[in-house]
Amino acid sequence: MGGGAENETPGNYATVSGGAGNWASGNYATVSGGAGNTASGPGAFVGGGGYDGYTHSGNTASGAAATISGGLSNQATNNFATVGGGSSNTAGGADATIPGGSGNVARGQGSFVAGVNATDVFNGTNCNNSFVWGDSSRQSVSQGANTFNVLATGGFWIFSGPYPAGVKLPANSSAWVSICDRNVKKDFAPVDGRAVLEKLAAMPIQQWHYQWEKDTDTLNIGPMAQDFKAAFYPGRDDKGISTLEFDGVELAAIQGLNQKLENETKAKDAEIQDLKQSVAELKAMVEKLAGK
Repeated sequence: MGGGAENETPGNYATVSGGAGNWASGNYATVSGGAGNTASGPGAFVGGGGYDGYTHSGNTASGAAATISGGLSNQATNNFATVGGGSSNTAGGADATIPGGSGNVARGQGSFVAGVNATDVFNGTNCNNSFVWGDSSRQSVSQGANTFNVLATGGFWIFSGPYPAGVKLPANSSAWVSICDRNVKKDFAPVDGRAVLEKLAAMPIQQWHYQWEKDTDTLNIGPMAQDFKAAFYPGRDDKGISTLEFDGVELAAIQGLNQKLENETKAKDAEIQDLKQSVAELKAMVEKLAGK
């Protein structure tokens, strides 16, 4: 045991390096400092914390090889659980991690919970291996085991290259937005909508299952990426189709269909006009022959 005051090391080969009121009761457990911290699990570690200048509330690492780096009133209660810092966080699942923040709970095995007031407990069930982030606007809750859950009421921005390449999910929306600003585009060229329509009309559309789906699952409907890319985006990766690629082709085909209908309507209008003219001429001839 090192310096400090009122520190205890009842565990075999346990260490308290300093601070006050710290307790290392687990075998090989360590408390480096701080105030009122407890390392009761075998091999558990508390780096410090337990006092923020106003409040004394120690951290407790009770799981085997559990770790709390610091902060206030944090708990790591299961084997290999980790709390990086923050306040009032509980890592209660084996291998669970809370890097910091406040009021977070990670009770599922291997879960990662961060931010403020986030939890991997859903309807009383610990959701193992789930990722949960909370933005403090309300409680953020995991939706099940092996899920990725993020509460960000200000919106999401995901960048995949030079700014502003990527997508965003604006606040209060339910659809991703692709960057479509004219100012970030170049090499403009017209599109033959009729040609796009003809290619799309000739493309095989089938029903199918992914190989990992059950035979009893509802069939999907759509083209094969290889056919779609060969027709409209030759040279690109032909294992998938992006929504941006689909949308562009669909809009061009709609314009092509509109052009086709307009041309057919004009042709029919001209044909009708010719027929009207012929009828008028025949009527005039009949009236002449009748001596009217």
